[in-house]
Amino acid sequence: CIRDRPSGLHTLRFRAYDQCHNVDSCDFEVSVRDLAPPVAQCDRETVISLDRFGLADIPAHVFDDGSYDNCLIHSMQVRRMDIGGPCQFKDNELRDSVRFCCADIGNLVTVLFVVTDYDGNSNTCMVQVEVQDKTIPTITCPHDITISCHDHFDRNDLSQFGTATVSDNCDVTVREIDSFHIDQCREGYIDRIFIAG
Repeated sequence: CIRDRPSGLHTLRFRAYDQCHNVDSCDFEVSVRDLAPPVAQCDRETVISLDRFGLADIPAHVFDDGSYDNCLIHSMQVRRMDIGGPCQFKDNELRDSVRFCCADIGNLVTVLFVVTDYDGNSNTCMVQVEVQDKTIPTITCPHDITISCHDHFDRNDLSQFGTATVSDNCDVTVREIDSFHIDQCREGYIDRIFIAG
């Protein structure tokens, strides 16, 4: 990068003139090499959200926080530091993007961020990634029904009257809260609240 000359072998010619206009010249070769690695600057902490399929492929440049080089940066790549997780690519090599999935929720995932210049010099930094799921689950409750006061049922298991169905981009659990409002004549109603989360 000296005086805008790219790396490599360059020929320079010097000419010398005297006062009588005599001239002589000589050539010599200069090898220009960039041996200085780039400066890798990345966000220490990053928060990402999963999509409706429970995945997030995040490009490497998202983690960049002002990396620079004395010449030009050629590439930015990333990879996860954990080995053999369910969300990562099998080879766990450096790529232009890094993948997150539902199994990452609730964990801090360490990502290696690598900046490389055109001469192959590189530098790294680490990012802590918090993975969030902001997709709200969809829940469908069973319809209201009326039963006879002579019908017998298990108060601890009301599934015979239907259950809620839930869909979400990640695994979801459903819990049920029941409130009984039945008098001594076995008349009244039962509130069933279904919570998906």
